[in-house]
Amino acid sequence: MKTILEIGGGRTPYFIRYAIPLAESDRYICLDVDEKNIESAQKTLLAHKEAGKPTPEEHSFIVGDASVLPFPDRFADSVVISNTLSAPIHRAWDKKGTKVKRGENERPILSDQYDGDPFYAERKPIIENAIRSLKPGGVLQIYTDLIVYGKHSYDKILAELNMDSRLIAKRNIEEEIRIDSLNSQKIANDEFCCCFRAEVLPECEVYEFVKR
Repeated sequence: MKTILEIGGGRTPYFIRYAIPLAESDRYICLDVDEKNIESAQKTLLAHKEAGKPTPEEHSFIVGDASVLPFPDRFADSVVISNTLSAPIHRAWDKKGTKVKRGENERPILSDQYDGDPFYAERKPIIENAIRSLKPGGVLQIYTDLIVYGKHSYDKILAELNMDSRLIAKRNIEEEIRIDSLNSQKIANDEFCCCFRAEVLPECEVYEFVKR
């Protein structure tokens, strides 16, 4: 059984959004900080299954903060981050930009730990936790096809990942082309299933990092 962990799954599981067939024997876990996103993702997966499409029989949805990822070391065969590194995370910050608040959960923004860049500070722990939770030989997959908020931090994190001695880096050009075509069809048919429709990037980026 392959364990797939999606961090910041949003409203639609990545394998449904990008038409990636998962085996029924796979174990899929989705974590998101927003309870409404989790509820939507659950409904989307159920509809996917009821439509007769391949869906992991074992799946779970968890409300949680990816900066303190609640999973043990070497837990997952694959960790997926889809648009989380380009998300408008500042919408969860207070007006002073000092706290993150979602529902009843609240914590300080981590900017003091990373040179005062709050976008980088909030995203870097997600990456570190993702690598920590991967098994040796496991793959960190990063999908980005939405506008990048805090692009400096996004570019910096990708550069660090490409230089990380713990990882073997690859950019999946073939998958980028396939997703670009899929997105173009969705937009043309008025079927794009995303609340950021007006902010879709012209080209998708797909990165894969294998843990040594």
